[in-house]
Amino acid sequence: MDNKDRPMNIDFVSAICKEFCEALSDVVLLEALSPQECWEPLINVLGKDVDAKTLADLTNEQIEQLRVAYASWFENDTITTDQIKTGISRTLVRWSPVSGT
Repeated sequence: MDNKDRPMNIDFVSAICKEFCEALSDVVLLEALSPQECWEPLINVLGKDVDAKTLADLTNEQIEQLRVAYASWFENDTITTDQIKTGISRTLVRWSPVSGT
């Protein structure tokens, strides 16, 4: 089954949004952080079919694209690549790309 044919896993979406909210919480106002707000920049760059394998396979260029998207979305140029990598790695601890989520 192709990624695009698989229904979105709401538990994965919840996990990735939570991890990105936590990764960005030291530079983005808590009032601005919500799962929906952390999901939008991600799908704007990677599309709605993002899964653990997508995250595991990200290139440095795609990680930088995510950083730029989050910085633009939250109007905050202090968001770093390390924070994006933290959100990715914390998500992958919870959702292994091998499991096919």
